[in-house]
Amino acid sequence: MAVLPRYRRLGVEAAAPTRIDYSPMREFAGLGQAISQNVDRMSDFVYREQVRRAEMQGQEAVREQGALP
Repeated sequence: MAVLPRYRRLGVEAAAPTRIDYSPMREFAGLGQAISQNVDRMSDFVYREQVRRAEMQGQEAVREQGALP
């Protein structure tokens, strides 16, 4: 950045930038991770439930129709 002689003569200096707080970004990232974990748990539950139902339907079909050797 250029140094302007007008301000150098007056002794004016730019203030040092303060530290930027990224806590809102960390909160959003944490929220996204929590949502992702909950969706993963729900999808695992649905998958396990579908597997259980498919096994039960298979066993019921074998009982009704009989098993062939």
